[in-house]
Amino acid sequence: MLDLIESFNFLKTLPIQDYLVINSEADLKKSVEKEKFSFPIFLKISSSEHKLKIGGVKKANDYGELLNYYKLMKTKFPNKKILVQKSMKGIEVIIGVKEDRVFGKLLMIGAGGSGVEKAKDVSFRAFPIIKEEIVKIINDLKISKNFSENEKNLILDFAQKLLKLNLEKVKELDINPLIVNEKEAKIIDARIELD
Repeated sequence: MLDLIESFNFLKTLPIQDYLVINSEADLKKSVEKEKFSFPIFLKISSSEHKLKIGGVKKANDYGELLNYYKLMKTKFPNKKILVQKSMKGIEVIIGVKEDRVFGKLLMIGAGGSGVEKAKDVSFRAFPIIKEEIVKIINDLKISKNFSENEKNLILDFAQKLLKLNLEKVKELDINPLIVNEKEAKIIDARIELD
């Protein structure tokens, strides 16, 4: 299983929300001052585990909070890399690839975020997949009524780009969430397992 930074590197040709790897308090300060990351800012550990479950994701509303969370994470996860990421408004989507014993590779698109298991609003299609099938997946979702036509097109475009990656060795790939708004669709978090 790849950690978060490794997953981002694997997906580097796709749009990823701006982030910085933080090695010191000076880096943390630079992210706000020079890189102009505006609050709220997310602080995350680079891990292959479910970060929310182990307290590896924190949302900071000001610099004091950001610094406190950074110190906390350094103590709690001394061997993990830490990164800060810009926040982004929009609808949370899960998109990914699964390896199935019967059907082979499957594309998955659905309602994303931390409540993905509860929502159960996810659709699958077996490879190879044509554009029209991706459109159908998106329109089949309960959350599709929340999307504008432009947002649907951004998800479609993202899915097509994802399918162009070399997915041969991918056992499981979860992008959750992909945040979509009127302007863009960007990866916020990802977990990848390779064969």
